[in-house]
Amino acid sequence: MKNTKTTTLLFTFFLFIFIYILFSFHVFIQAEEILSRKTNKQLFPLQEQIISIINSYPAMHEIKTGVYAVSLKTGKILVDFHGDKLFIPASNQKLFTTAAALAKLGPDFSFPTIIYANHLPKDGLITGHLYLKGYGDPFLVNEELWELARQIKLAGVRKITGDLIFDDSYFAQEKDLPDDNPPFWYSAESGALSINFNTMAFLIQPSSEMGQNPSVHCNPSTSFIQVINRGLTSPASSSKTLSVTRQKDKNIFIISDKIPIDHPPVTIYRALKYPSQYTAKVLSEILIQLGINISGTICQGSIPSKAVVIYQHQSRPLSTIIASLNKISNNFIAQQILKTMGAEIKGGAGTTAKGIAVIKDFLKESGLDTKNFLAVDGCGLSRKNLTAPKTIVDLLTYTQRQFEYQPEYLSSLAVAGIDGTLKERLPNLKMYRKVRAKTGLLKGVSCLSGYVYSSNEEIIAFSILMNGKKDQQQMCKKIQDEIVTILLDSG
Repeated sequence: MKNTKTTTLLFTFFLFIFIYILFSFHVFIQAEEILSRKTNKQLFPLQEQIISIINSYPAMHEIKTGVYAVSLKTGKILVDFHGDKLFIPASNQKLFTTAAALAKLGPDFSFPTIIYANHLPKDGLITGHLYLKGYGDPFLVNEELWELARQIKLAGVRKITGDLIFDDSYFAQEKDLPDDNPPFWYSAESGALSINFNTMAFLIQPSSEMGQNPSVHCNPSTSFIQVINRGLTSPASSSKTLSVTRQKDKNIFIISDKIPIDHPPVTIYRALKYPSQYTAKVLSEILIQLGINISGTICQGSIPSKAVVIYQHQSRPLSTIIASLNKISNNFIAQQILKTMGAEIKGGAGTTAKGIAVIKDFLKESGLDTKNFLAVDGCGLSRKNLTAPKTIVDLLTYTQRQFEYQPEYLSSLAVAGIDGTLKERLPNLKMYRKVRAKTGLLKGVSCLSGYVYSSNEEIIAFSILMNGKKDQQQMCKKIQDEIVTILLDSG
């Protein structure tokens, strides 16, 4: 009986000790969690709030997300959620290209397009060839090509006995895009001699009679392309199914499907093949319209060492070109600038690889880490581009302190609710002119990086990168806008 009593007491004692230890451990764990949350909140004040937003969307568990933000006033990190992880940046890649271009080429850099001949015109005649050389101008458009032609006429040229020879050797001949890439405007190939962003505009309007082909007008009007019109004018209020496709490796465009008889005119842009020949052909057609006869043909060649300049056209400055690039996210302009950096800084013909090397040099010289910058283009069209939110924020932090080009860089970004790719986002008055950022979109990729001017009057640099297998752009944009709103209200 005594042994039984002793055993019971011992069991009760050890049970008490076990419960006490278990309770103490639980209290310790809770204390650790509280301390951890408190420390985390002290380190990254907005972390929990932003993670809570992300977690409130069940579908976000399928999307890899990184968020990093820092106050440029205090240097304090506000959020570090997978800040060092690698993501596909899409068009956020342009932030690196444009920063490097402003630093390496300078805001006032401009791109020449030059007309040469073997001699100055004599009695309106140039005996021999007329030469056209391009230096990668990304903003050479119809109006500027007309001005170039008028200047040739003002120089006294009335007839050329030889050929119109184009020289596009400033860029190396290389493929920017896969062979099966669709001919959409955003995937136009680069070229040292290109006009209209290497695209063609097709203005299509319905016929006055149903069942008839719609009318098609091309801008510029040129015989360089062929149009096959298989489109049909459909009944009023029917669905528009109009499409414009291009035959592989040819500038033959096919208009297909239907446009309702009551539908307003539609403009569709498509990328062309062989940009240098396209530019030279359009110039020759303009010269003919101005009464300047070219006896020969259009062909590729190089400029003779003794050739003289008939006219030199200079592009608008790089600063204004970059504003157009970032605000509307133009891939063609980004690639033109990337290859120009390669040619100007590395020497020889410009290539994608040389341009990327210039960006990496810029990052190193700026004291920025390059290990999380893995690039294969300058525009962000490739899914092989990889970078981290922190890397982008480090870049944004650095550029904000560069007096020589910071204003141009900042003003190139879209303003939320005002212009560019952010015109329809964050439009309320609280946000008015307080968010400047660069979007990035690919299938399954949605990114937003830039600056916020917060309620306590500090500039916050941020980067939000989202990668997933499914295309959930609307949800991602909504979350990004909510995160930006938190950054704006911080303080």
